[in-house]
This record gives sequence, C-alpha cells and structure tokens, in this order.
Amino acid sequence: MYVRTETESPVFTLRGWNGYSHEHEEVEVSWNDLRHADVGDWWEARDWSNCARDSHNSRATVVYRDSNGVAVLHREWGTTDDQQPSPYERVWLAWYEFCRGSYPREPEDARD
Repeated sequence: MYVRTETESPVFTLRGWNGYSHEHEEVEVSWNDLRHADVGDWWEARDWSNCARDSHNSRATVVYRDSNGVAVLHREWGTTDDQQPSPYERVWLAWYEFCRGSYPREPEDARD
C-alpha cells in the first residue's frame, strides 16, 4: 500500500534580520495559530542586534475575525543600508479564509 504524507505549510513567515550582524529571527504562523487567534493577537520577528543600518523587522496583528477567516495587518519596518540610513515602513492587510468544513474553533474556556 502506498501512503502519501501531506504536511501543512505555514501560512506566512515573519522575518527579522540585520545585514551586518547576520543575526535573524523567523516566526512561522500556521493555520492552527490563525484559527485560535483573537482580535489583537500578534506575532513578531525582530532584529535584536541594535545596529542602526540595514535593520528589518516584521509584525502581523489579527484585526478582525469571524467563522470564515481572519484579517491580519502586516507591518514591516527598518532602516536602509545607506551611509545615512533612512527608515522605511510597509503596511498591508490580508484576509486568510479558512477551509470549508474545517474543525470549529474551540470555546475560549477550553484553551486554558
């Protein structure tokens, strides 16, 4: 008998890093994380090197949810790799829709 293994991939990966120190942090967010998240929950990956140049950070915050999915506000910010570094920021909103028939969300008191 042939058995095929299916592995759930992360929905998105947040990255925080610095081009000089080569330190980095990655945070993977799964469908299960999104299914159990409440409005206001967030994930973040930071550049912890304290270097002022070529610094990159990212954060994702749940801003809306219903039984069909969640809206997540993504924000990336940091500095450029210039002699006089300039700050930058990118913000976008994404809707992550749950699969039809996926298991229902647990009640709040069941998670404790």
